[in-house]
Amino acid sequence: MSSLKKILATIFLAVLTLATPATAAGLWEPATITRISVNSVGVAFLELDPGAPNTGYAKAACSNNGLWEVAFDASTPAGQAMLSLALSAHLAKKPVRVVGSGTCSANAGVEGIFYLDILPD
Repeated sequence: MSSLKKILATIFLAVLTLATPATAAGLWEPATITRISVNSVGVAFLELDPGAPNTGYAKAACSNNGLWEVAFDASTPAGQAMLSLALSAHLAKKPVRVVGSGTCSANAGVEGIFYLDILPD
């Protein structure tokens, strides 16, 4: 094996070793927000309609709550924007797309939100 091939093989193995595995994250589309709750520390929770498909994506491994599909920190500017959008969609009964973060950082046992958007009718 030439020295160039050895170097390339070593670099390839190093990159492969450093690569982190993909984190599973939920995707609900289209979904209807059926319930919204905010706790005393500013974490917001969304319950999505039971018929909302988790289309080809697995929920985060940490997500084991039977009621709430997703949660996020509503005390941050980004969280306040998401809460406003969720309330608007809920009140207007508009379908949404919810993409999970793959982690349960806002509340143990409930997947976080990567993004939320209102879908056209």
